[in-house]
Amino acid sequence: MKQTDSLNILFAGGGTGGHVYPAIALAEEIRCKYPGFKILFIGAKNKIEEKIVPNHGFKLELIEVRGLSRKLNLELLKFPFMLLKAMIQARKICNDFKPDIAIGTGGYVSYPAIKAAKREGSKVYLIEPNSLPGKTTNQLESSAEKIFVQFEDAKKRLKYPEKSIISGNPVRANLSHLSKEEACKKLGIDANMTVVLVLGGSQGAASINNCVENWILHGVPANTVIVRQTGTKDYQSLKKVNHKNVLTFEYIEDMAAAYSAADIVVARAGATTIAELLFTGKPSILIPSPYVAENHQYYNAKSLVDTGAALLIEEKELENKFESTINGLLENTVEFEKIKKTAESAVKKDALKMILAEIFKTEKAEIRK
Repeated sequence: MKQTDSLNILFAGGGTGGHVYPAIALAEEIRCKYPGFKILFIGAKNKIEEKIVPNHGFKLELIEVRGLSRKLNLELLKFPFMLLKAMIQARKICNDFKPDIAIGTGGYVSYPAIKAAKREGSKVYLIEPNSLPGKTTNQLESSAEKIFVQFEDAKKRLKYPEKSIISGNPVRANLSHLSKEEACKKLGIDANMTVVLVLGGSQGAASINNCVENWILHGVPANTVIVRQTGTKDYQSLKKVNHKNVLTFEYIEDMAAAYSAADIVVARAGATTIAELLFTGKPSILIPSPYVAENHQYYNAKSLVDTGAALLIEEKELENKFESTINGLLENTVEFEKIKKTAESAVKKDALKMILAEIFKTEKAEIRK
């Protein structure tokens, strides 16, 4: 690494918010702490990062890359040529930018970008937020200086566990803690009520939305308020529900208020959601999506459930178990308090600090504070 206050930092990752938001959280911290550093993102065309990264004020270069098809079809046959093209594009970007540090946060775009950065002499660091490490992480392990993981289970599943550090996963900088009273006031709800926060991701989760809708129709406990993020697809139909104790959002902008107001969270088990639950210390009912690669949401949820900080309902059991599970938890004060205390004791707040301290710890250069 060159001894300078103007290092070049490359971030590579995308395809989902779970790969993009941790990178943005780190990049924002670096921009704040080391304003002289140059930051560049490499992402894939027509993916979520194409909008999110520039909106946060960072430069983004796009390459043409797709994941490996799991079916025998024409796309599978074209894959080697597409990967070669992506590698050439990534090499040109890295040759021009000359990154000193490259940070891969997952997704198939990470592979050609990190490989190209390594070829330029960059120090490589990986962030693996899932309990079951992704294929890209497995392929890049040998190139990495360190691998930052969220779960002990992930460390055990790596080929080079000695490179791993259990750091937690960086979360959005605006996820600050408010008192329940402050948060409820912002949301316009009674702080004396039990608040259930329902999250289905930015696109929503139809199965979760349907179960919550049925729960509302069958009658939720009188002292309960539901704050739900429906996602884009179901919002128009669900916002018509006329219930004084139900707040329906297509997308929740003020997640700090939503988490701070919540007594319990019902959600999918994506890496970002798990990180936010660990950051806020909220007990949860997790419903892993069965439609993700290698069923990694199930393993994410299981890692949290095994600590006693959450309950798990699989998608195939959701319709039959949802109402009995949520009502049982709300009515059983002893069980609820047990899960709540476990969730609070599992809080991880120093992921950003730990990761940046490790990345910038080097014998060859002293980063001035």
